[in-house]
Amino acid sequence: MPITEITYPNIDPRVRIFHAGSEVDCFAIVSDSHVVILDTFTTPEDALEMMEILKPNLEHQILLVINSHQHSDHTWGNAVFAQDGAFPAPILAHKHSKDLLERQRTQLLEQQKLESRLANVKIVAPTVYFSDSCTINANDLKLELMTAFGHTSDQIVVWIPELQTLLATDALEFPFPYVASSGNLSQLRATMLKLKALKPHIVLPCHGGLHDKSLITTNLEYFDWLEVSILADGNASFEAALKRQNLDVNAVDEMYLEFHALNIAKMKEFLATRVE
Repeated sequence: MPITEITYPNIDPRVRIFHAGSEVDCFAIVSDSHVVILDTFTTPEDALEMMEILKPNLEHQILLVINSHQHSDHTWGNAVFAQDGAFPAPILAHKHSKDLLERQRTQLLEQQKLESRLANVKIVAPTVYFSDSCTINANDLKLELMTAFGHTSDQIVVWIPELQTLLATDALEFPFPYVASSGNLSQLRATMLKLKALKPHIVLPCHGGLHDKSLITTNLEYFDWLEVSILADGNASFEAALKRQNLDVNAVDEMYLEFHALNIAKMKEFLATRVE
């Protein structure tokens, strides 16, 4: 998939955004001392294409890689940064990622039978794990890696306080994220409240483009509406969910129809356990 770099006029140029069509956005934070990659796309070819664009910045800076969570579109390009890869570098991730790697290996074997573009993908585990939080002091910028559980049990985000910029990965999405399990629903809402308290000026999710802090409120209100709707009459249609944001069904990627169905199922499970 062709990788393009996209720019917005109000984004600090040290935050660089790389776009794989409708699949995912990944990021590079280029400071005086570091080039920090946030997520590695779905294939090594995609990651390599991004790195060729960034190559002029690598002459004197330290290269680091962050996996925001162990989903295919965020980590299957890790091979580029392995010890025998084209751009070897430490790969940081939350310690919960360890528990999800075996599932990734199983998924990869299944997907390689269906998609030829995945032929060179191999599961490359992170090399540095942290718990709770981690700070990268990158000279002119400080990157705060924060837990943001809910979408997955290993989800992290990156907060850049000097720029009031939140790289929200999949903790937030436009029009809404999905929750991994009913047990994660409370975590997801707590994560959103934690991110809202940061009062970011810029919010960049991996799916959905440029936003401000209002995206956090919109995502929170979606799950509140979902709960109220299911409790009232069980009717929480995809069309109604989008109408709340003045969105047309045809203007939203069809994967969000699947996400909405998953969220309904998880919310019903969550409400059932609460009643019990």
